[in-house]
Amino acid sequence: MLGKKIFENLYATGEHSIVIISRRQMKELPGCRFIKEERSAGILQVTDEKFDLILDFIAYDDTAATEVVENLDFEKYILISSCWMVKLNHTNRIDEFIDTIDENQLAILPAVTQKYLLNKRAAENYLKKRLEPGRFHIIRLPLFWGEEDHTRRLEFYVSRLLDNSPIILVGGAQNICQIGYVNDLAAHLVRLFTSRLLISQPVLEVLPDNGEKVIDVLRIIAQGIDSNSPFVQINVPELQDRLPDYLDQEPLWRENSIVISQNNIYKLLDSQSTAITEWLPALSALEASKMPKPGRLRESEKDLISEFIR
Repeated sequence: MLGKKIFENLYATGEHSIVIISRRQMKELPGCRFIKEERSAGILQVTDEKFDLILDFIAYDDTAATEVVENLDFEKYILISSCWMVKLNHTNRIDEFIDTIDENQLAILPAVTQKYLLNKRAAENYLKKRLEPGRFHIIRLPLFWGEEDHTRRLEFYVSRLLDNSPIILVGGAQNICQIGYVNDLAAHLVRLFTSRLLISQPVLEVLPDNGEKVIDVLRIIAQGIDSNSPFVQINVPELQDRLPDYLDQEPLWRENSIVISQNNIYKLLDSQSTAITEWLPALSALEASKMPKPGRLRESEKDLISEFIR
């Protein structure tokens, strides 16, 4: 989703020759070359070319980052990472490398999240050791929503709010989430890539603002689709015991506020993100128009909810 938006913004300038390596079939366009291959095979097809910029969305570990550094000729390498890196150690700022892992914090994360973050950390630290400052940047992205979102996070809420039945608030949904808008992210990242800014700091981030309480985000979604669903608070221990699948699927209950750094891309560009109230209602309505279904878990939710509203 974000990669496609960045491509569209770059292509619209008419000033860049673009090579895309992807498993997906893409339409050929003047000034662009699409290589339909797996990552490794695609890299081997461009080893004799020189790139001003490499933007890497799918380097999930140090082996993948090594593959680029050792095989390709480039001026600058951008590794896309995650703002969730701070969950490996909450004492770190969002624009710092994670040198030490807090094992207690790591242990509470799902196994798949642990693996993702540890592998991303390995990729980040490889670049720190291997490349000189200024030749690479790590860009940590927040959770973000937009059209054609394969994660289906917004769909999770819209599909439940559409039937106007009660919806669960995990622990009251008072935690803070900082959700980016994909159009914002793409536009500002392209501005950064094409600017003449000289940035020595290796780790950058794109947190949109200080965020909103999850319950307020759900209210914005409900407003966008004219939903009257009541909210029912159920605490985490109860859900872990009675309906753990809900916690596995609910997208926002693990989110927490992250302090925006001086190396925030909006700040560096003297700009600001679009307020969530300006884009989320329309995006929610668009999602609702697809009539998404919540799946079998919804019936179990309703059974549990009924016990709390008797």
